[in-house]
Order: sequence, then structure tokens, then C-alpha cells
Amino acid sequence: MRSDPDHYSSVYAARELRADRHGLPKKSAFGDNFTTMRGNEIKEFVLGVIPDFIREFVLKAGLELDDIDFFALHQANRNLVHGIVDALGQPRNKTLTNIERIGNTSGASVPLVLREAVDSGRLRPGQLALLTAFGGGLNYGAALVRWCGPEDFVIQ
Repeated sequence: MRSDPDHYSSVYAARELRADRHGLPKKSAFGDNFTTMRGNEIKEFVLGVIPDFIREFVLKAGLELDDIDFFALHQANRNLVHGIVDALGQPRNKTLTNIERIGNTSGASVPLVLREAVDSGRLRPGQLALLTAFGGGLNYGAALVRWCGPEDFVIQ
């Protein structure tokens, strides 16, 4: 996990009063809590930092990028997901996107994309999956997991 607090204002959540276009009070699903994002700054950060972070992470694990079977990436934007995979020199079929169907689900995006990967057969037991996310305050992190299946659990 890492953080780039110098660019905190690129994406953050704040409690603030907002109004709709008619001047009426506006509420989010979380009351007066709203997320503010500066798209160009996020794009520069993601495409400038995340691919190198992933390379370093995978090398520290004693692996090569080609050893990774599936890249479960935060679904902030379809172009960002493809941009990361392209920058890594990996085929796009080693990831998938769902943002075009369900939107940016914030912290739920990596688990949701993992579920879809399993359901579609793109991620199978024994394969290596690299989970990478980034978000508010420009915090980011990764985890490497060897995917397991039902036979890996003892049911008593």
C-alpha cells in the first residue's frame, strides 16, 4: 500500500451542502457526503504511477508480469483499466471491465470484477490474480493471490 498525499485534492470525499440545478438541497446516498474528482489529474496519476507500482510489486514477489493470470483492477474508468494493462505489455484478455455496465462502484469494484472473472471462467483455481486498487487521497495498493476453488476448503 502507498499514498500520494500531495495530490489529495485530485479525489476526496467531503461533507458539504450542495444544491441541484434548481437550487434545491441535494443529497447523496450518504447524506451530505460527496466525492470530488479531478479526472485529468487522476488519469495522469493512474497511468503515470500504477503500471510502475505493479511492475515493482510483481518483481518483489519474485515473479514476472507474464506469471500473472488475471489483473483485477479498480474500475474507475474503462480507458484507465485498458491503459494500465497496455502499459504493462499484457493482453487485455488478462483482465475484464464492468464499469460500462454497472458504473464506478468505488471500493466494491475489485471484488465485483473478481466475481465476474470467476463466473465467466476467466479466473480458475490455481491461477494467480493481482488485485490493484486506487482511490481517495490517492491511496493505492495491491495484493497477489492464488485463486482457490471449493475443493480447497474442508466442509465439516
